[in-house]
Amino acid sequence: APHEPGLRDAEAAAAAGARGVAAGAAAASAAFAGAWRGVLAAVEGIQGAARGLQRLEGRDAGWNLLAFGGALAAAAAWLLGGVAP
Repeated sequence: APHEPGLRDAEAAAAAGARGVAAGAAAASAAFAGAWRGVLAAVEGIQGAARGLQRLEGRDAGWNLLAFGGALAAAAAWLLGGVAP
């Protein structure tokens, strides 16, 4: 038996609703993909900076220790400057 006119209208409304849901899901997916690309770019930048620091860390360890010791001595002198006689 052929569909009733009211059923055809309901089917058309359901199809339009399904298309709207699909379009909304596609828009949400595109927004998430854009945000995720931004997160990945930030992580890559942080990793690049960390790799650069790691390269500096292994080279000239003596100078690193000298700089750290000098900074430690300067901080101790500043902190203890008012305490010492």
